[in-house]
Amino acid sequence: MWIRAALIASVGLASAHLTGCSTAGASRAVAMQCAVAADLAPQIKADNVDPQIAGIDCRATLAAAKVPMLGLKKPNDPAGTPGLNHIFQFKTIDVVDPNTVRVKLDYTCNVWCGHGEEITAAKRDAHWVVSDRKTTWIS
Repeated sequence: MWIRAALIASVGLASAHLTGCSTAGASRAVAMQCAVAADLAPQIKADNVDPQIAGIDCRATLAAAKVPMLGLKKPNDPAGTPGLNHIFQFKTIDVVDPNTVRVKLDYTCNVWCGHGEEITAAKRDAHWVVSDRKTTWIS
């Protein structure tokens, strides 16, 4: 546990799972998680993101990055089939090391379908980039 705490302290991040986090450290952790979601959303074509990420309100960061959030409804297709409400939910964003995060994401479309993913992202030129993407469940 002390190794993880030392790593997190060395990169200026904090985790809600660690006790005794500083307010400044916790604030940087929140900002980092929101930035990860904002960078990854366009790469995974997330067009309706839940702004609540692991209990954190990332609405301002996502809006600044022009990431579409809750409320979007797919339009009807040319054949007149009604559009489906769907949502991308970033469930967890875990720091693996200072330049790598692992993200768990769920995509749901009404009650008919959905899938989960685990995404590994690397920090490149101050932005997070998808380096690996695996489906974890499908319905």
